[in-house]
Amino acid sequence: MGYEVDVESFPSRTGYQLAFAIYLSICLLGAALIPFAPLASAILGVIAFVLYGRDAEGRPVKQPSSPTSLNVVARVKDDRDPELVVIAHVDSARSGLLFHPRLVGSIRGSLIATHCVLIGVPILGMLSWYVGRRGLNVGFLIGLSVVISIYLIFLIGALIHSGRAAPIVSGANDNASGVEVLMRLAEDQRHGVWYAITGCEEAGMVGVQALLRAHEGRFGATRFLNIDSVGRGEVVAASAEGVLRRWESDDALLEAAVSAGAVAKPWRGFPTDATALLTRGRPALTLVALDQNGGISNWHQVTDTVENIDPTTLDRATEIARSIVDSILERQTSR
Repeated sequence: MGYEVDVESFPSRTGYQLAFAIYLSICLLGAALIPFAPLASAILGVIAFVLYGRDAEGRPVKQPSSPTSLNVVARVKDDRDPELVVIAHVDSARSGLLFHPRLVGSIRGSLIATHCVLIGVPILGMLSWYVGRRGLNVGFLIGLSVVISIYLIFLIGALIHSGRAAPIVSGANDNASGVEVLMRLAEDQRHGVWYAITGCEEAGMVGVQALLRAHEGRFGATRFLNIDSVGRGEVVAASAEGVLRRWESDDALLEAAVSAGAVAKPWRGFPTDATALLTRGRPALTLVALDQNGGISNWHQVTDTVENIDPTTLDRATEIARSIVDSILERQTSR
């Protein structure tokens, strides 16, 4: 297409599952210690919550160190600093029990339950310490410890199975569809617009974090349009993201998307590349297509194949994304 293209390597990991299984295992140990070593339980619970929360929003305490993955970044030759970066991740995910069709519709509820457990373990540890100091019976805390431990064992097992034994899906919707829309947009060269195809989004938004580090000095007032899973359903502009905290999307991008016909709805399921940007104070927005249940079609399932892509949804997403690009460039020109 005539762009200046950089293929940028960065250290990553093969998936998010093992890291989160470790965080939940720390929480499991804390839960088991609630009646017996309450202060240790509280400390372990806090550590697990911090590690989980930082990683879930694309700000891990420890950056991955191996193996290596790649970002592909394209811009007009000798272009100025970008006003807009269009992003789509190129990697697909593993399937697994957590993404079984009967469970995936309640993924947000499962996340909330997990967060309650992560918050609850340190609270219960401190309560156990207080009750023990008073010489009261901690029997009821043993019951809560058992229930929490069973739930955590299930989650840890599901994560390990997904990361080690579950099949890697074709990823037609998540996210070949997003890459397709990005490539359509790139057919029209525009000064001030960069295109970034990121690796390892499914491993914890690692690629977009590497993108920021590689070009930090050039992204002063840059906005980011993330295109993710737009192969079937209603095209939605995510008005807010975030697994733990709610992060509001950029007003200018959201307004442009709604004006182009996208429906504004929050997306508080699993995080996206835009989540990692929003948590860093970067103005960003995700375009995503959602089904009638408010989920992503064939999400992380073996049915995520090209036969289940709706071409009209791709066309609609392209039309909306192109209108957003036009709007942002016009906005900058008018200033």
